[in-house]
Amino acid sequence: MMLNFLKKSAIWLPLVAAALWLGLRWMFGAFTSYTMEDARTYGVFTNLFLILVLVLVGMTVTQREPGQGTFARLKKVVRLPLIYSLLVALLMLLYYNISPEVEGKRSRDKVELEAYLAD
Repeated sequence: MMLNFLKKSAIWLPLVAAALWLGLRWMFGAFTSYTMEDARTYGVFTNLFLILVLVLVGMTVTQREPGQGTFARLKKVVRLPLIYSLLVALLMLLYYNISPEVEGKRSRDKVELEAYLAD
């Protein structure tokens, strides 16, 4: 029963996972006071975890389909993480244009550069 649900809703899984990543990334940014260096690690590990989950879901869905070769199954397994990766790339552009993390990093870098040049 669950396997049929995954087959029918497989295209929605990358969308939900990408939205989950964006929400978690925003939360990690707020949790670390929008310091880019600290929040980046959490975002990367969350991203990798969600990619692995989508690969496992794809493997589970294609495991029980009879009469398919290895390459056809591999294409089906890779489809979900590929869609997710493209969506997250677009969301990263959105996040880093809206989030105060980049502006905070730029201002800290500017202060460090001015202090270095003043010496």
